[in-house]
Amino acid sequence: MLESFVGYQIGKSSLSIKLAIKQMFISKGFDITPEQWGVLYTLSKEDGQYQNKLANKLLKQKPNITRLIDILEEKKLLIRKINTEDRRVYKVYLTEKGRKLAEAIYSHIVNFENKLCQELQKEEIVTLGKLLGKLTINS
Repeated sequence: MLESFVGYQIGKSSLSIKLAIKQMFISKGFDITPEQWGVLYTLSKEDGQYQNKLANKLLKQKPNITRLIDILEEKKLLIRKINTEDRRVYKVYLTEKGRKLAEAIYSHIVNFENKLCQELQKEEIVTLGKLLGKLTINS
């Protein structure tokens, strides 16, 4: 059975969590996807990142991060600026609207995370993080 494979279980959990976050965003009136929020959150912690650095942090391929940035730019949540030293490279910055949205969503994500982990002890959460890290290295 598929359920006996660790990769399947992790994929199923990941999809379930992503769908629940998407539903939460819709219910709160946020016109954004979990992937788009990941971009906003990452920039809220370190604004003015190169697109390729952002792609690496978010584990996205170049075409996918470009598409996400295009959509967020259309929504006026971020802007791209050409690097004056290398015109082929863009840095990505949050707009004020993007920063406010990232801040507004953050508390909902924290609440979601708390609810998600409510049945787990702190030690279990730490262990889960370590185990997932090992699986990531091995994959």
